[in-house]
Amino acid sequence: MAICPAALPEPDGHVLSDAQVLQEPSVIWASWQALVFPFLQDCGLTIPTTPFDLPDRSQHTLHLAVLLYEMQAVAHREPLADWQ
Repeated sequence: MAICPAALPEPDGHVLSDAQVLQEPSVIWASWQALVFPFLQDCGLTIPTTPFDLPDRSQHTLHLAVLLYEMQAVAHREPLADWQ
């Protein structure tokens, strides 16, 4: 299992590990879980037991529209601003 399968270069996610650029996705996932899950639990958050999976990269959760709106709020307030 990968952290974010949609971000991997190929569906199996082994291109970079085969080239010895990154560790195997399962090793990265296990390390990430060991670091992040205790913190999330300490914050009182419940970690889902079933993975969330979308059939393909063209589908998004219902939260995307709200997130994009919030991320673009400043740019919408200052449409002529120079964002360099």
